[in-house]
Amino acid sequence: MRRARLKASVTVLASASVLLLAACSSSGGGSTASSGSTGTGKFPNGTLTVGLMTPLTGVSAPTYSDAKAGVQMAFNTINAAGGVNGQQLKFVAADDQSTPAGALAAAQELVLHDHVSIVLAITNVSVGAVGFLEQNDIPTLGPANGTTDWLDGKHPNFFDVQGSEDPNAVAPGFGLYAKSQGATTCGALGASDLGAAILNISVANVQSCVAAGLKAGPVIGDVPYGSADIGPAALQLQSAKVDAVYMTQQGSTATALIQRLTQLGVKLKASLIPTGYTETTLTNKATNAALQGQGFSVQMVPIEADTPGAKAFKAALDAYGYVGPPSYSAEMGWMTGWELQAGLAKFGKPNPTKQQFITALRSVTNFDADGALAPEKINFSVYNNKYSCLWMVQLKGDAFVSVPGSPFCGTATRDVG
Repeated sequence: MRRARLKASVTVLASASVLLLAACSSSGGGSTASSGSTGTGKFPNGTLTVGLMTPLTGVSAPTYSDAKAGVQMAFNTINAAGGVNGQQLKFVAADDQSTPAGALAAAQELVLHDHVSIVLAITNVSVGAVGFLEQNDIPTLGPANGTTDWLDGKHPNFFDVQGSEDPNAVAPGFGLYAKSQGATTCGALGASDLGAAILNISVANVQSCVAAGLKAGPVIGDVPYGSADIGPAALQLQSAKVDAVYMTQQGSTATALIQRLTQLGVKLKASLIPTGYTETTLTNKATNAALQGQGFSVQMVPIEADTPGAKAFKAALDAYGYVGPPSYSAEMGWMTGWELQAGLAKFGKPNPTKQQFITALRSVTNFDADGALAPEKINFSVYNNKYSCLWMVQLKGDAFVSVPGSPFCGTATRDVG
């Protein structure tokens, strides 16, 4: 998810008690120093603590509720192997409250109060903090999620965990997936309150269907994120005879749309729900019944796959006590934790300066998040990358199964227009 920059100045409103709660509730164990503390034994170079900015409250909190767990699982795995450069990894978390202004406040809290020198931004509102993080030269890791400042060489301190994809390119994945399922006409349901960048993702994915030889249906952008009022949207899709739907919406809204389309007699051949690959989808009877046969995007190799990367993540999930398939934010947390490890390992010494870390991670050319992104290899030195992969699973009974042909990989041959 890509695009946009917001220039804002917001006073940090959190009280001291809120700051203390954020630090103590963090899976990182409450340590707030970004430099290494003195250590012995397993971690002779002490501890490196980084910041995690994510929605703990607000409309996006359900989508990102497992970000802390995902990062902690990555850190647990890395620390169990001796850490990085003799240092144990920890983090302290700050709530961005699901708003751009909250993101700025969270970034200020992490940098000015907790004194971290690296921020993991697992959120969809990092746009609000871009200016502050750039001014302070803070290496920032995670998903870009619509903020194009992450994706060009003018802002080298931002590292999209899935690579600096060309924000104007039409990624081929959804079109290839829809075509493989026998669909003929694609539509999309975006969100009216997440900015033009998020809506453009919906536009691009419908255009990917055109690139695959399918027809373009409506891109609906007037439904607020998380809204259950999807009646008019469903009627638009029905009228256009859409049989493949791409969604950049919260799970409850996606479920409501599928249910209404079913009531209208629309039989989808392909769908992409971005956040429903969870235990709740399997165990909630109503949700499970409503979403039978629907498609869910997975940000990496699904744990159902028989690959080294899938097995490694599954082992981490089991050790953590995580029940069911990993959510979107758990996957992002896992990959971003390994992204941090890649930069630190490339530098090869404890306690890199901000610029030393930026230079080191930018020189990593074969990042695959401990096999989670295979067959992709991310080259952080390359901008405007046009190659991408889309992993898809479908709900079948009480289990998710990989879609035949997944991942759907290819090189973009056209720009969004």
